[in-house]
Amino acid sequence: MKAYYKYLIVSAALVAAWFLLAYRPSQSGQRDLDNRLDQIQSEIADFQSTVAACPQELKTKIELEQSRQELNSALIAKQDILELFRELSRQAEASRLEIKEITPPLEELLELNSAASAPGQPEFINITLRMEGTFRDFGDYLSYMEQAGYFRGINQCSAMIGSPDQRGLDLQVEFRALLGGFKEDS
Repeated sequence: MKAYYKYLIVSAALVAAWFLLAYRPSQSGQRDLDNRLDQIQSEIADFQSTVAACPQELKTKIELEQSRQELNSALIAKQDILELFRELSRQAEASRLEIKEITPPLEELLELNSAASAPGQPEFINITLRMEGTFRDFGDYLSYMEQAGYFRGINQCSAMIGSPDQRGLDLQVEFRALLGGFKEDS
């Protein structure tokens, strides 16, 4: 029976050694592999949701770009106003008039800048020109303006005798202009 206990003790020691040296480390490795597999599956699921969202993200990006372009086109076109001022000055000089002041009302500029109009809708601004020159030159200038693409009508017009050191009349015209309606004359 002693041999039986010896075999039993040796067998129990072998089972304990196998458990401690082989089974337990392999279980720990298996657990690490299972955790890594869960992490990889989570990353794959995240990647798949990202790939699934790509068309929506692309669509949103395109919509935002279109919206940005619409808003930019609705903003007051500073270049249009500057080009209009240049054309008014050039034509006044060609008509032998001296422009003393070009005044778009500040309230209108602020309103144009803050209220974005619908794309394709024209924007108008009132402009006051104060000039010096002869009555005939002023008439020629007004005739030219009436033919211009930006011109939409005269609101007010006046001519007063200037001071003795002026070479002519003090002339003033207030008119309505179409922004972006500037056309280069041939």
